[in-house]
Amino acid sequence: MDANFVDEIIADMGLDHLSEDELKGLKYKVGDALEKKVMADVTGELKEEHKETVGKMLGERKDIIAIINYIYENVPELMGKVEKSMREFRQELMA
Repeated sequence: MDANFVDEIIADMGLDHLSEDELKGLKYKVGDALEKKVMADVTGELKEEHKETVGKMLGERKDIIAIINYIYENVPELMGKVEKSMREFRQELMA
C-alpha cells in the first residue's frame, strides 16, 4: 500500500511523535489493515467465477503481480474503486 498515505493517516491521528520502533510497528499494522480492506472491497467486485480463480491463484501461491493483473483485467474502473476503498478506510479510522 501507499506508504505516504499510511504516514498521513498516522500524522492525522497525532501519532507521528512515537519512537521509530513504535512507528515502524504502527505503519505495518495500518498498512496491513488497509491492504486487507482494499483487497476485500476489490475482490468483492469480481464475478463469482473470477473470485474462484483468484482463490485458486492464492491457494497455489501464485505471484502477487499475476493476481493483481488478473484482478485489474476483471474489475472495471479498478483504480477508482481502490481510491474509494482507501478513502473509506481513512474515514472509518478517523471516526
